[in-house]
Amino acid sequence: MKKRLFPAVLAALLLALAACGGRQLPEVVQGPAAPEAPENSAAVPNSPAAPPEDAPQPPSLPEAEEPEIPGGGGSSASSPMGEAYAAALEDLAQNHLLPNGEDCGFIDGCDLSANQFAVYDLDADGREELLILYTSTYMAGMTGAVYDYDSETGALREQFPLPLPPLLTFYDNGIVQADWSHNQGVAGYALWPYTLWRYDPAADAYSAAGMVDAWDKSFMEFYDGQDFPDQADLDGDGVVYYLMDYGDYSREHPVDAEQYRQWRESFLDGAAALELPLMALTAENIAALREG
Repeated sequence: MKKRLFPAVLAALLLALAACGGRQLPEVVQGPAAPEAPENSAAVPNSPAAPPEDAPQPPSLPEAEEPEIPGGGGSSASSPMGEAYAAALEDLAQNHLLPNGEDCGFIDGCDLSANQFAVYDLDADGREELLILYTSTYMAGMTGAVYDYDSETGALREQFPLPLPPLLTFYDNGIVQADWSHNQGVAGYALWPYTLWRYDPAADAYSAAGMVDAWDKSFMEFYDGQDFPDQADLDGDGVVYYLMDYGDYSREHPVDAEQYRQWRESFLDGAAALELPLMALTAENIAALREG
């Protein structure tokens, strides 16, 4: 079922911006509205002229493969689920509407094929989901979304609350890392802030598990009325981390790298990132999904 073709899902916002130059759809059952993303957008003066070689960067968009049937095992092709997913993708490509009917805010001149999709069993529940990574719009509208097919109703149901940035890494234990669309605080080149989501089999949906930001002393020693918290930097590497509940942004309790590592591993628990069969949003690839 878990065919591994591409690296973990990582959609590059900058690369997507550079790329800017039918049928009746199944009903969509919408998920709950997403809480607003945590604010961390204070302007940072005097940033370094160039990052070090190992600096975290906005994730890069993997190149799409030549057309083939997407999916963890191809079971979606020539099926009601495959037809429902293909119809939703067709409407996305032609009318710039997500499966929930939301307008994507397509920017004229953008390359539609820079957007991507995959049909894959992302949560290991034995059914393939539809993953959409849409970036042909303004940054605030760029979206990563997962839809599950309900065989009884023919509806597509959102598994994540929307919107999420399209910077997603799926792990084989149901954890998803969602990188924030901006890194404008003081994490500098030490960490790209992110939120972790956890799959709940009972609800067949994802819920936020926690989020993390950082402070890199080499990037800035004084910020927002505070000096860098040297007392929390136990290993002396000039970086501290902030481990937070989702939606509750705070820099009150900095921790060192070892505590951050333990926090992260408490969720991942040795899990591996899924390598997903991402496909460009093109008529050819949609037809391949529909035809089998």
